[in-house]
Amino acid sequence: MKQLEKMKRSLFYLLLVLAALAVLTACGSKAAMAADKIELGQKYLTELNYTEAVAAFTEVIKIDPSNIEAYAGRAEAYKGLKQYEEAKADYTTVIEKADDMPYTQAQAYAGRAEVYDLTDDTTAAESDYSAALGLLENEDVGKKENIAEKLIRELKIKVLQFHAEVCMKLGLYDKAMEDYAKLEELGVNMSEDDAPESSQQDESSAGGAYVWSYTDDEGNVTQMLLTVQAGSDQLNAAVEYPPEAEVGSMIAYYKMQKNDPELLQAQKEMQKLSEKGSKVSAQIDPNHVTEAQMKELEAISAQWEALEAKYGDAIQRYENEMEKWAGIDWKPQVIETLVLSHPVSRVEKTSDVLYIYVPTGTKLVTGQMTFTSYSGRAETIDMTDSLYGGINDPATPIYEWDTSSDANGSFRIEFREDK
Repeated sequence: MKQLEKMKRSLFYLLLVLAALAVLTACGSKAAMAADKIELGQKYLTELNYTEAVAAFTEVIKIDPSNIEAYAGRAEAYKGLKQYEEAKADYTTVIEKADDMPYTQAQAYAGRAEVYDLTDDTTAAESDYSAALGLLENEDVGKKENIAEKLIRELKIKVLQFHAEVCMKLGLYDKAMEDYAKLEELGVNMSEDDAPESSQQDESSAGGAYVWSYTDDEGNVTQMLLTVQAGSDQLNAAVEYPPEAEVGSMIAYYKMQKNDPELLQAQKEMQKLSEKGSKVSAQIDPNHVTEAQMKELEAISAQWEALEAKYGDAIQRYENEMEKWAGIDWKPQVIETLVLSHPVSRVEKTSDVLYIYVPTGTKLVTGQMTFTSYSGRAETIDMTDSLYGGINDPATPIYEWDTSSDANGSFRIEFREDK
């Protein structure tokens, strides 16, 4: 009898062991199956086969509902299929489940922000990009997940670029300027004086954010910031002037340039004469001025007085306009927005030129400049007919325009026909 009981207990323990082994085998099998499906889903994403990618990642989630990588992959696939609500739901799941994985969370916030931007919820996009940046700026980001510094830097650059763009759409220009300053710190710039090695090489790309600066003869620094993307018909640029810049005078000038043809003509003639005077002065030895040089200077002075007399009324109108705008607390910056008739094809940059390729027949649809004040005032000026000094006809393809007047220091932007 005792022997029988002993055998029963042995059989019972054996069954328990076999059951445990079966569970372990099943778990191992499921884990292996999930890993295979993850790999397959990533392969489909690479091939842009989003429908099959969704199916593969969904299989993983059925096997293991806690698999964060599967939700992240499926979110990307849904985004590719333009199933934006499903994409947002999966990105949200990743954010909730990856609370101890800051790099993964940052990726999910950036992905969801992109979806918000695609669905014109720009405010939500800005919030998510800000959350992603907050995670990426933590010095410990990626350490627990064993993420390479190169990948962290690449994601940070991408998020800064897109965050700057949505900030510009929302009129959050200070935030956009901060983003561009951080991009410059990361080496994403086109400075003529201190460009990193990477920006000295010819490069063709889908575009992005370009930052550069130049210093005038008096040591004043102006920072130039531009976002341009292949596939987009809009270019956004921000210019940060020195703090002492007379922004009110700029606004007056641009308004008069658009609305007062006589003033524009006066400006052209006076600028031409001023350049002539500068050339003559540069050739003169202050200790020995010849009679011929003195006569030439006197002639230029007489011509200047004649121009002042000829355009006296226009000059007075300009001075009145300056007085009108001078008393406002303008920020030393301007945001420029260009909308083209066709999307940009590609972008190519060198150390001193940014070439923007556009399809045949591409014209400027609108051009605007927006100035803002510290007290919350904004002034937008339509510059469609007067960009680059008003010397170009908006009816002419933009790649035929003379853009030499837009050179900043040794850097310039040039449109080219993508034949």
